[in-house]
Amino acid sequence: MVASCITCSGTLPRQPKLKLSSNLFAITCRVPVNSGTRHIFYLSLHRYSHLRWGFPSLWTMKKLSSISRRVLLCGLALVLLSGVFLPTPHSLAATSEPVAVVELFTSQGCSSCPPADKFLGTLQDQPNVISLSFNVDYWDYLGWKDTLGRPENSRRQKDYAAHRGDGRVYTPQIVVNGGNHFVGSSKSKVNSAISSQLKRPASEFVPLTFTHDKKQLSIKVGDALSPAQRKDATVWLMLVSREVKQEISHGENRGKSISYHNVVRQIMPVGMWHGDATTINLPMSELMPAGVDDCVVLLQASGNGPILGAGIVRGGEHDKTH
Repeated sequence: MVASCITCSGTLPRQPKLKLSSNLFAITCRVPVNSGTRHIFYLSLHRYSHLRWGFPSLWTMKKLSSISRRVLLCGLALVLLSGVFLPTPHSLAATSEPVAVVELFTSQGCSSCPPADKFLGTLQDQPNVISLSFNVDYWDYLGWKDTLGRPENSRRQKDYAAHRGDGRVYTPQIVVNGGNHFVGSSKSKVNSAISSQLKRPASEFVPLTFTHDKKQLSIKVGDALSPAQRKDATVWLMLVSREVKQEISHGENRGKSISYHNVVRQIMPVGMWHGDATTINLPMSELMPAGVDDCVVLLQASGNGPILGAGIVRGGEHDKTH
């Protein structure tokens, strides 16, 4: 939601007036104060946006007549009760704000990985940061078969190396926004890379909007905001478990209990984007099986290139144990 409290100059009418306007995207309520240059209550609820709202000061409320106060409160009640204009409980908007997608390639059979796994857990609550854990399977021969390892995770890491042209595949490895890679436990370097990505102009990211109910998830990809963005890209959908705890009895980490955060359970390409706005509809019944908490959507230049946009669709609470 988006709202603001604005100040007007000039002489306002002493008789309060309530103006309600509504359309598919917004409801606004304006109530003038009796005299002078004072605040006007202004609430605008926009579908698919976060809620921010302003309210007159206590001094202003005292200056309002009893009729004005009643009008103001009635207007607020009408706005808040107009549920048809509000997003559903499980909808989320990822606008063209800067975002940093942090992908950790890790393994339960790698003794160097636990510090990186723990570090990834500290990133998940940072604003505009999407952290993902990809367990690979190429260390399974060392004495412990990774219970979260998937061949497609290993393939994604190798595709990144091929796209960069450096052939660097190792664990723990972090890739930020599909570009630079770092040792997963190098906190300062990773944090610096995240900071750099979040300082990029919003116009460099393609807007994504998600809505869903019990039956369907709709992914809306916006138009390219610059000529440089107008390129072929893949819309990836990733099914994620927020936390998985694993006891390891063999291999390099034998005897340890390790927590893995935002574990990618499945990677699915669900559509293509060529620079023009498009909508992709998917059945919710296939997206939230037991053990899956959230869906992450990435818009990524084809060939595992740079990430152009990203967002999370939050699901319900499920069993988080493997």
